[in-house]
Order: sequence, then C-alpha cells, then structure tokens
Amino acid sequence: MPTDGTDDHAPLNPLLPATPDLIWGSVVFVGLAIFFTLYVLPRVKKALDARAEIIEGGISKAENAQAEAAAALEEYTKQLAEARAEAARIREQARADGNAIIAELKEQATVEANRVTANAKAATVVRVINFNMFFPSMVAASRCSEAMRIHSVPRSRLCRR
Repeated sequence: MPTDGTDDHAPLNPLLPATPDLIWGSVVFVGLAIFFTLYVLPRVKKALDARAEIIEGGISKAENAQAEAAAALEEYTKQLAEARAEAARIREQARADGNAIIAELKEQATVEANRVTANAKAATVVRVINFNMFFPSMVAASRCSEAMRIHSVPRSRLCRR
C-alpha cells in the first residue's frame, strides 16, 4: 500500500454517477412518469380539448356572423338600389310635371298675350277710327300707312277717303 493516500481503485468518472444515485434517480423518474401519465397529462389534454372546442365554437359563430353580415349587406344593397330607382322615378315624374306646368303656363301666357295684343289693336283701331271721324282733315296719309303697318288692319277700316 502506498503511503501517499492514493487508492488502488480506478479513478472516478465525474460524468458517471454512483450506482445508488442511478437507482434512486430511476425510481423517482419512473414514479414521476407514472404520475404525469395518469394524472397530469389527462387533465392537460382535457383542458386543451375544451380550449379547442371553444375556439372551434368561436370560429363557427364568426362564420355565422359573417354569413349574416353578408346577407344584411346584400339586403342593404338591394334596398339601396330600390331607393335609388324610386328616387330616379320621382325625379323623372317631377321633371315631367314641371315641364307640363311650364308648358301650361307658357300656353296661358301666350293666350293672355294674344288677348292683350288683340285688345290693344282693337283699342288702337277704335281710336284711329274715332280720330278719323272727328278730325278727317287732319289725318295724314303717313299716319294711316303707319297704323296699317303696325296693326295690319286693312286700309278701308283705318283710313277713309
């Protein structure tokens, strides 16, 4: 035996644990593996399944909501098109009514203008005739011609010779 304190045994490997440590480590590992397999993993799986179900339910709700929104958009678009068509129809009806009113007012104005013109011509003719009757010597031929030109009345009615 050497007196320097060295053993005859092979040197110990720092990476290789001692045999009792390997046995106890293996027993604890197997125990923990059984515990996780029997208790923890089923609960985690159940929680993940519940979460997946909730997510799938949310996706289906979102798809339903999206389908309802698309249907509502389609209905809105249809109503908007109908409203625009109705507005165009009302505009065209108003335009036609306005044109009819304008035409009627133009016709009334033309009739009234013709009536006023006819009354004015008649009054002028009466004045000229009265003038000719009371002042026959003062009526000049130019005045008679001018009255005939303005009122387009025959010479025999306006000017007596």
